[in-house]
Amino acid sequence: PASATGRLMPQMMNRVLWLVLLSLVCVNTQRTLVGVHFDVEPHTLPGWSTDRVSVATQFVALVTKLRQALGASSLCLTMDVPIAFRSAPGTSGSTFATTPLLQSVMDAADRVTVMDYRDQALGQKGFGGIVSLGQPFVDYGNQIGKPVVLGVETINIAPEYITFFEEGGQVMDSELQITNTYFHGNRSFDFFAVHEVRTYMTIKNPSTTKPSLPRDVWLWNWEDYVNNATARTQFFAWAVSQNVRTIYLEAQEIVQDYTDKTNTRTFLDVAKSNRICVEFLFGLKTWALTENHAKAVALVNLTLSFVNTLGPDYTSGPAACGCGFSQNSPDAVVGGTPTPPPSNPTVSIAERIRGWIGLCVVCALAVLLFV
Repeated sequence: PASATGRLMPQMMNRVLWLVLLSLVCVNTQRTLVGVHFDVEPHTLPGWSTDRVSVATQFVALVTKLRQALGASSLCLTMDVPIAFRSAPGTSGSTFATTPLLQSVMDAADRVTVMDYRDQALGQKGFGGIVSLGQPFVDYGNQIGKPVVLGVETINIAPEYITFFEEGGQVMDSELQITNTYFHGNRSFDFFAVHEVRTYMTIKNPSTTKPSLPRDVWLWNWEDYVNNATARTQFFAWAVSQNVRTIYLEAQEIVQDYTDKTNTRTFLDVAKSNRICVEFLFGLKTWALTENHAKAVALVNLTLSFVNTLGPDYTSGPAACGCGFSQNSPDAVVGGTPTPPPSNPTVSIAERIRGWIGLCVVCALAVLLFV
């Protein structure tokens, strides 16, 4: 009836106006360059077997320094961590030496990517699986409110149970689905990462359809994909087809040596147009040692200088670390109890300006429609 339509019209228009507001405020707020990503791997140093507590202590100090160097910037610090960090580094009298190393690293960093390198979700032959080896990291992430990404391997490396090189892409996606089913509902669980782009792109028995689960990828040997337009186009077409969410882009040369950042900007532009995030990736095991900390911190400072040349269109946006944290519900947690985030996310000046502009436009539309 006309009378009912008249009564409902204001409610309908309110909903339309809110949709307009959301579209205006949210447009282009997707961040592109979301953080720095360090793959240091102190467990591969000779000193790990002879004086593990000392090496671990130096490594945690490095993580703390990297986070301090980022300061209040919009960039987050992601650290690669091995499954060995499930254990304490030693048996001396200190609390640090008897606490699982994952806790000290996760306390200091914003996010971790676990090198959870197994080729079965639930394990086999007594070697454990992606779920059981990743569980302590997800549990602790639930406790402290920080995201945890579970990484898997595709390169041809021994032993065979740590990589999907033999099984191929379809088996990998099936095992990731099982893992996702197990961890779904854990607030800290931030999906997956696949090591490494070149072997992943050529993996046998690849998925015939776009995977439903988002994943990050490590991109070492980056030159072709950044500097060659054809290779870049092919790479991003593949990345979209594989539901890639974040690219860990090796960036030491980019921030250290390149005076012309044009190709890097283009790479970020294409990533942004495809709603894919980027973390600048750095990796060298000797940075774990105190005498080399300054070299790693210098790369953070160079990244911040690079960010300052980009402008807010590349770096402003939701402040939660990563490119999809908090997509999981905090309900029905497996193996841990979620806690509220430690603080409210900050909002950049650019976001505030876009929000006020959007609000003004909505108010103007309201005046035109109702006056």
